[in-house]
Amino acid sequence: MTNSTEIVEVYIVGGGISSVKSKNIVGFCHCSLHCGYMTANTIDGHACLEKECRYFEKYDSSEYWEKLQNKEKIQKRENEKREMQKLANKKHMERLENRLDSIKTFAERLVGYTGHHEVHIAKIEQLAKNNYKIFYVTDDREYCRDDFTKYVSKSLKKSFAAGNFEFQRMKNAYGEYATWDEWLHRRKWK
Repeated sequence: MTNSTEIVEVYIVGGGISSVKSKNIVGFCHCSLHCGYMTANTIDGHACLEKECRYFEKYDSSEYWEKLQNKEKIQKRENEKREMQKLANKKHMERLENRLDSIKTFAERLVGYTGHHEVHIAKIEQLAKNNYKIFYVTDDREYCRDDFTKYVSKSLKKSFAAGNFEFQRMKNAYGEYATWDEWLHRRKWK
């Protein structure tokens, strides 16, 4: 090859004679149907690399191959990084679910200790780090006592070293306080 910035006239695969910079010539196709020099664009157009074409001769001296290899390495690293992040997120979610299940089980036991057997813990959500919202329902829609929340919240703070536990009574799709039966047989709620 000549100087990499020199413009040369060559027969390009599929395009006839063309003037290109010699640095843009990355290989040669020896196929009798479309014999000629190849640039990065013609390689992509013919999918020579994907097909692993046996007629294609790669010019190792071209900068294109080094750039392509670096691009593949970067892509591989990014994929590995994405996979590691997915795995870390999955582990975090599993730990969070286990913690929420533990809090829910303990909260249900505490509610039972207070004598409020008609109160059921429906679900728990983490609002922020060490801040949780506990959703509860009752057997009776008219039930209006909530004095158990202070005791349960205080006990949970001691046991789980968490910052704050909020309690919220759940409502059904009609805006009424939900009963335990409605929670168990719920469809789509707001």
